[in-house]
Amino acid sequence: MKTSIAYLDAGTHTPSATADPGEILSSSAPLGWHGVTVERGHNSLFLPDNAAVPGHYFAMLLSAPFSWEWKDGRKFRRHTMRTGEIWVNPAYTPFSHRITEYSKFALVTLSTELAGELHRGLAGAPVPALRMKHNSDDAVLRRIILALLAESEGRAPCSPLRAAELTVSLCSHFLAAYAREKTREWRAPGLGRERAARVLEYLDWRLTEEITLADLAEAAGMSKWHFLRAFRETVGDTPHRHLMNRRVEKGLALLRMGKWSISEVANHLGFADQSHFTRHFKRRFRATPGEYLAALR
Repeated sequence: MKTSIAYLDAGTHTPSATADPGEILSSSAPLGWHGVTVERGHNSLFLPDNAAVPGHYFAMLLSAPFSWEWKDGRKFRRHTMRTGEIWVNPAYTPFSHRITEYSKFALVTLSTELAGELHRGLAGAPVPALRMKHNSDDAVLRRIILALLAESEGRAPCSPLRAAELTVSLCSHFLAAYAREKTREWRAPGLGRERAARVLEYLDWRLTEEITLADLAEAAGMSKWHFLRAFRETVGDTPHRHLMNRRVEKGLALLRMGKWSISEVANHLGFADQSHFTRHFKRRFRATPGEYLAALR
């Protein structure tokens, strides 16, 4: 398939005639994630000339190291990119490349609107000037990109809550780590005992339904940016992981009753299918539902 990422001519902001990243094997575009797109693809030739992307752009090498050239001012410089390294390119930053070796890659774009909204919400200021980096060996960024890719390619549909958590993590890390000047440290107000109890009760009340980050933030009476950080600090986990744990705990209770099959429990609790339920159950209890039921007999 073709990429859903917009590559523009940096001078005219019209579609670029030279930037074609190659064959895209998977994309999050059909999932409708807010503010972020992740794609996986491969190519043997990528020759963008003075191209730009209207979103913040990240390209991570998934295959073996290879040699390529990038234009630094008026000269091309040769560089060997290693597996897992990431090219970080802020929105509308022009780039010219000469890539003539085979590579597999993950591409991520982050909308400037989302980045601006998050930074204003957390720091009360516009997004600072951001820096390009061609060979970033950034373990945090790599982990988030791989998690986004895994969610977009998973057999079970990705929860909007999980997608939002990863997107906020990507945006927060990028804005903090790649600002040209040190920015003020973001501090979120804690949830507090009463507010935390209200949010956890809300999660239990809607345990079998789809819940969004906006839903939880509204229940807490906070902005979604502050809420996500405050929830992690107070509860010690992300909202999505807490929700999945509560669902499988409920599933365990239902299985103990002996009246429902595993597939019926999975369907009741809002999992995509039995395997989706089994994966989260095993992560929580270190055994599959089938193994648990066998131990009860």
